[in-house]
Amino acid sequence: MIIGSKMLEINKGFLALNLIFIFILSFFLMIDVSALCYDECSFIGQKRCASSTQKQICGENYDDDPCFEWSEPISCLIDNSCGYENCSNTQRPSWYCSGGECLYSCIDDETCNPQPQPPQPQPPSQPELPPDDGSSTDYCNNEQHCPDNICNCDEDETTCPQDCREIDVSVSIFAKKESDLSQWQESLSLKSGEKAEILIIVLNNKSEDIDNVYLKLELPKEIGYKGIIKIADNQIEQDISQEINIGYVSSNSEKRITLDIEASKDIKSKTDKEILSDIRIEDFKSSDALKLTLEPSESKQSFFVWLVKTWYLWVLLWLGFIGVMYWLIKKSYE
Repeated sequence: MIIGSKMLEINKGFLALNLIFIFILSFFLMIDVSALCYDECSFIGQKRCASSTQKQICGENYDDDPCFEWSEPISCLIDNSCGYENCSNTQRPSWYCSGGECLYSCIDDETCNPQPQPPQPQPPSQPELPPDDGSSTDYCNNEQHCPDNICNCDEDETTCPQDCREIDVSVSIFAKKESDLSQWQESLSLKSGEKAEILIIVLNNKSEDIDNVYLKLELPKEIGYKGIIKIADNQIEQDISQEINIGYVSSNSEKRITLDIEASKDIKSKTDKEILSDIRIEDFKSSDALKLTLEPSESKQSFFVWLVKTWYLWVLLWLGFIGVMYWLIKKSYE
């Protein structure tokens, strides 16, 4: 009778342990381990002004959790060129943020006014001569040789800048991984889901400023970016896969453009790609390429996630442990 009551107490103890274990297991199963965060904003694409000239956009891909958060401040100083969109040729846009949108008003700017040219004496009427190679004396005596798209007749950048202007601008592209503190590299290896930073340097080797420099970046389909770039530390939202005007580059100086990229998580095999950067100034073009190696990454998960995903193994282990303990205790009372 005493043994029976003790066995009853043991059974009750094991039942209580099982109930506690089931409760703890249920708690783990109800946890969404990827959702241990909170939303900073209400929906994707929501916008707000971070300052008078900066905005922020709500999204869920700015970090590794699935919650909504605000982006880094994005500059509204998109383009400061004379004659921008609705502005006249003597005006520049003055940018500001209102209601989360980048807006502008047109303001007069003296630097946009073309400098008046002194009147040129009109040559006597002469029959037009073909430019051929521009070497004939008669043709060079005819002032119509400037401009003729040929730097000839002893012309130079001063006497005929339309024909003899030289553009000495180059573009270079580099990259480094987000977690890498080393120097910028001309080639990069990325695993699926890995992030990196791209640096584009536009170098003006001439002794004069160059305005209206257009930049375009060709990214492989396996590479994505958030549509946010930095031009000389001014963060703006632009689609760099289309030509964008990065403004002017001062004489004998450089302009730096950076953006963050991320390799697709669906990369199945190792492959070699290129990121192409192109600049254009009027009819002048220059380009550079970054060599890119993409490969699938090894599957990694935290111990906590692994613990939750393998709950059935822990159930089997627990039932086996309970069964062995119950058999040993029962055996000791026989």
